[in-house]
Amino acid sequence: MKIKSIKAYEVLDSRGNPTVKVVLKTEKHIVAASVPSGKSKGAYEAVELRDGNKKRFSGLGVRKAVKNVNEIIAKKIIGTDCRKQQKIDNLMLMLDGTQRKSRLGANAILAVSIAVCKAGAKAEERPLFEYIAELSSCKKPAIPRIYANLINGGMHAETKLSFQEFLAVPKAKGMKGIEQIHSVYYDIKSTLKKQRLSTSVGDEGGFTPNICNDEALRILHLSAKKIDKKIQLALDVAASSRFKSGYYFIPEKTSSANLLEQYKNYIKKYKLLSIEDPFAEQDLGAWQKAIKVLNCMLVGDDLTATNPKRIELAKKLNLCNALLIKPNQIGTITETILAANLAKKFKWPIIISHRSGDTCDSFIADLAVGLSAFGIKIGAPCRGERTAKYNRLIEIEQELR
Repeated sequence: MKIKSIKAYEVLDSRGNPTVKVVLKTEKHIVAASVPSGKSKGAYEAVELRDGNKKRFSGLGVRKAVKNVNEIIAKKIIGTDCRKQQKIDNLMLMLDGTQRKSRLGANAILAVSIAVCKAGAKAEERPLFEYIAELSSCKKPAIPRIYANLINGGMHAETKLSFQEFLAVPKAKGMKGIEQIHSVYYDIKSTLKKQRLSTSVGDEGGFTPNICNDEALRILHLSAKKIDKKIQLALDVAASSRFKSGYYFIPEKTSSANLLEQYKNYIKKYKLLSIEDPFAEQDLGAWQKAIKVLNCMLVGDDLTATNPKRIELAKKLNLCNALLIKPNQIGTITETILAANLAKKFKWPIIISHRSGDTCDSFIADLAVGLSAFGIKIGAPCRGERTAKYNRLIEIEQELR
């Protein structure tokens, strides 16, 4: 089924900043896709093209990226069968011609790539997750475990919480898991109120109390334990954003050796399921030491940037043993699938992730199911751009019955 037209324009993400939306029409269907934006970005991520005009949206406009879709990409792929995902993605990579997609912008390329994927599913008259499973040669789509970021810190909140995400991860999946997340979330809120702490929410819908990391973990642990003892805890430290001149500021100045001891204590006390980006992306020695002694999943995010070359390096140097997947870190669905399949080859669990500046596009829910991912990070059950993903998972669960 041929692509008849593609049109991109600016819309706002959950932080009120511009992002790219693409509307794609085929001979029979119309689909739309909008892309997210992260706040804590790794050095190896594909380039998100911004206008830089300080007089408009503080320099965050995306008219250049929109123009690249409408005047460069569209002209080359109109008339192509929308089911040719790899062909279209490779064509966009060729048109861009840079390693990090700095010419056309990963935000321009990804919006088109997602729209093409949605159109392909429509053309095949199949659910999106099922179509993604076919693209990735995944034999059995499955509902992932939800990583719910219930307490926000780091760059997602303006508090003294230096770790970026404090997550509850139910073993139960689908609606049962969502029920548990809801219960833990509101139990945390009740605890914060009793302690006269803020119940304001951060970028990803989690609470932002002005407390220390230890206290946040303690509150999360007590609430989770109260609801179901099988609920596990996880951390996203986003350590690269806290690393300067060889030291970590979490919040006090500390060494990687001291931080490693802190993680050991947390794992012993709370039996953490995983720690994401426990060390900076350039502090490879610390990663190598950690993987030998920490009894939990060490998840590469900034370290690996959904980039097959970085994933190969992480495997070669034995840096991590699980992978976070963010499509906008790499820029096309084809490359995202390649990254996921590479992790599967290494027998690493994969976790599909939203971004802190997200939209109500629920594509990653289908992506997680289609790739049979171990987990999906979609924030707290709060804010429309987060609940859109929860609701899509609920729909998919019904479709799989």
